[in-house]
Amino acid sequence: MSVGFGQILVIILLLVLLFGDVPSLVKNVVNGVKSIKQSFQEDEPKKIEQDGDSSKDIPSKRKDL
Repeated sequence: MSVGFGQILVIILLLVLLFGDVPSLVKNVVNGVKSIKQSFQEDEPKKIEQDGDSSKDIPSKRKDL
């Protein structure tokens, strides 16, 4: 048996009723979502600026004969 969406809502409703303090619960959820969004924005790859010749930056293992 799998847990359906309705069952999850009932469980959440019971937890809220048992532990009360709905405003702080909602505030914590919103803060969590904001921090997750912020962490995704900070992890965006940054554009790497390269000078004209980048081959001098990477040493070659190949030896010319």
